[in-house]
Amino acid sequence: IGMKDSATREYTGARGAKFAIFPGSALARRGPNWVMVAELVETTRLWGRTAAAVDMKRVEPLAEHLVKRSHGEPRWDRRRAAVVASERVTLYGLPIVAARTVQYGRIDPQAARALFIQRALVEGDWDQHHAFMRENQQRVEEVEALEARARRRDLLASEAARAAFFDERLPQNIVSGRHFDRWWRQERPRQPQLLDYPMELLIQGEVRPDGANRPSVWKQGPFELALSYRFDPGAVADGVTVHIPLPALASVREVGFEWLVPAFREELVITLLRSLAKPLRTPLVPIPDTARTLLATVKPRSGPLLEVLAGAITEVRGIHIGPADWSLEALPAHLRMSFSVEDEDGTVLAGGNSLEALRDQLRPLLKARAGAAVPALYATACVTLSSTPCRARSICPEGCVGFRRLLMRATPLVYGSVTVPPSRPRQWPAAPGRCCA
Repeated sequence: IGMKDSATREYTGARGAKFAIFPGSALARRGPNWVMVAELVETTRLWGRTAAAVDMKRVEPLAEHLVKRSHGEPRWDRRRAAVVASERVTLYGLPIVAARTVQYGRIDPQAARALFIQRALVEGDWDQHHAFMRENQQRVEEVEALEARARRRDLLASEAARAAFFDERLPQNIVSGRHFDRWWRQERPRQPQLLDYPMELLIQGEVRPDGANRPSVWKQGPFELALSYRFDPGAVADGVTVHIPLPALASVREVGFEWLVPAFREELVITLLRSLAKPLRTPLVPIPDTARTLLATVKPRSGPLLEVLAGAITEVRGIHIGPADWSLEALPAHLRMSFSVEDEDGTVLAGGNSLEALRDQLRPLLKARAGAAVPALYATACVTLSSTPCRARSICPEGCVGFRRLLMRATPLVYGSVTVPPSRPRQWPAAPGRCCA
């Protein structure tokens, strides 16, 4: 048997022999990819005589006792929900199958089982509809949220520990998604919570209650804004993020946010003190002790942070600190409050560290939404709120923003858990011909 070499038009036979089809053969010109010859005759070169073309698909089952198989590159296949590998089949050193994808569970069940547990059950790289997978993912996210709040990376159990959890509970013959589904269909009625992660497994280490220092809500007047925590050094949103509903954006004041939450406050003050010039910083050493003394003296959110700190330093150490002495550029991302403006469905519309910049960015969207909310009331506004034709012309054609604001604030705005109280109606301008905006 021989395999054609496209570069030299020769054939490679068993054990590396090189031969050509005898010129008198009908196959000498066609040169099929695979041939079988009855004999090899060596004259000026090695010739194959009495040749016939071979269909290699028929060779493998006929030569099952002669072929050699090797397997490599075991990998997870999400579509098959199984571990597969590339199979190479050779006959006398000739590759009759170069790379065929086969189920690895039939070749090495233990390795396939371990890879299935890791990729499918632990990492979730699997198209399935099992309730325990959703429950486990939710519990993992809860522990990750604890890590973000505590700014730690050692609370969540390792993937190896979670894989060992499944290894103890799954039978040895579970090597693919198909095997697992068949087994779980019978086992689930008897033990529905068998594969649910216990929180004792997921949380490694001591977690002290810290709800007061890391609150989940930021209160400002009538607003209760949700807070989220992210531990991602170097990212813009690292640290604490305030989630602001779009309707409340105009009413939230940019005051007090520079104080951050209590858990980050000491690190914030230490960083600010270290940013001072050396002549001002030297009398404040040791900096950590001074920071704790200052925080015990001041009342959080009683005024702008830098002004309150400067007054406390003057009171405690007798040193005058001016506004220009602080270096806010030294603050890392997690010591700056981030803002996320979101739509009713939770879609993030804009984000950043400045509320004023976010208002400027979203002002066109706010105007468009306000105009779409009350298109049918422009005529009513002209009749109800205008006493002269001139003023009516200035309200309707110009799309008066002031009127739209009046209508939106005449009743409370409810956005999830946030309620914006109604504001007092404003007087329209008396001068005719001017828009009330």
